[in-house]
Amino acid sequence: MERTLQFVVDTCDGELHGLNPAATFQRVCTDSRQIQPDDLFVALRGEHFNGNQFAEQALEKGASAVVLDESIEGLEPCLMVSDG
Repeated sequence: MERTLQFVVDTCDGELHGLNPAATFQRVCTDSRQIQPDDLFVALRGEHFNGNQFAEQALEKGASAVVLDESIEGLEPCLMVSDG
């Protein structure tokens, strides 16, 4: 199902950086090794990993945007969300 980035902003109370809110994506991926072109990468954080560290790799592999909960200097396009 195709969704817009505005849908994600509204759902997660996020803030777009360098993104068009009307841009669309069809897949959500949480594993940067599995990114396909135009996926939305969601950086998950766990006890032993921090997905934010793989955001740049996800963009290099063709992700349309990344969803982060911590700022990474110079990294765009991204959608910043609260960890809480």
